[in-house]
Amino acid sequence: MTNRRMETERKVRDHSHADAERFDSIYRANKGLFSKFIDDFWRGVVQQRLELNIQKLRPLQNKRILDVGCGSGRFCHAFVKEGANYVLGVDFAPAMIDIAIALAKEAGINDRCEFRIGDVRIDPRMLAGRILVSSACERVGEPVQGTLRTLAGMLTALSLALWTLATLLGRWLCRRALAPVTQMASAARALRVADPEGRL
Repeated sequence: MTNRRMETERKVRDHSHADAERFDSIYRANKGLFSKFIDDFWRGVVQQRLELNIQKLRPLQNKRILDVGCGSGRFCHAFVKEGANYVLGVDFAPAMIDIAIALAKEAGINDRCEFRIGDVRIDPRMLAGRILVSSACERVGEPVQGTLRTLAGMLTALSLALWTLATLLGRWLCRRALAPVTQMASAARALRVADPEGRL
């Protein structure tokens, strides 16, 4: 493996490790209204991917699943709750694995969930008799590109809206500021018409 690739992997691992709590909060129901809006609008693709995976893998009864890049284990937990017999989650961010283990214990499903610190270079023997799922794609690739496209569109629309608002507000302020001058000019014109010899 090249030094550049190793450095890239280290940066991704460190970021995932440091970002574990915030990332897992996307799935949590107990959050403020603003956080809920942000997660639903900007990061909704993460929850949608989970639901799509469940739909595609049903029925999950008695299945054994290997989730590579499992993150905080939300996919694994959902698979077990849907009836999977056993799920193994692998992620190279220790903090992600810690959260996955804690949530499995909290849900009382840790007897059917196992989590290990590792990466995508898995031992082929781990695949024996299991369905391979990669949750890593929810953090990189298409969802990120889709989110960036959405963000770019929103920023463009917001910029146009702010420009339009600034233009209209500027015109209104100018008219309001010049209103006394306009009134004086109108009064002067009326006076000249009424009394050509009159003086201001």
